[in-house]
Amino acid sequence: MVGEGDCGGGLPTLLRTRLKTKLHRSVYVELAYYKDGKGVVRQCCYYDRQYQRQNVKITPPMLISCFFPYTREGILNLLNHEICCDFTHIIVTDGIDIDSNTTPLCGAV
Repeated sequence: MVGEGDCGGGLPTLLRTRLKTKLHRSVYVELAYYKDGKGVVRQCCYYDRQYQRQNVKITPPMLISCFFPYTREGILNLLNHEICCDFTHIIVTDGIDIDSNTTPLCGAV
């Protein structure tokens, strides 16, 4: 995940990534620190089909949580159970230009 800012606790205030789910769908995810140890899903949409090229954003139907514990475990739980992934770790970096390429950074490739 690409991080920006610092909210303490080892996680940046904004986290963004492109991933591939177990269903082989490419998803863009943007998470942010909200308050009181909670995070919020700012954006989550498919980007691998024609409708994305038409600038129509479709949210994965499994995503039902807006707020979640803003911890590594909370983020993994959100991704694994609501976006159909099977991640075991989160790596946060700030050295990747996530907007310049549409290739997933991680996932069931």
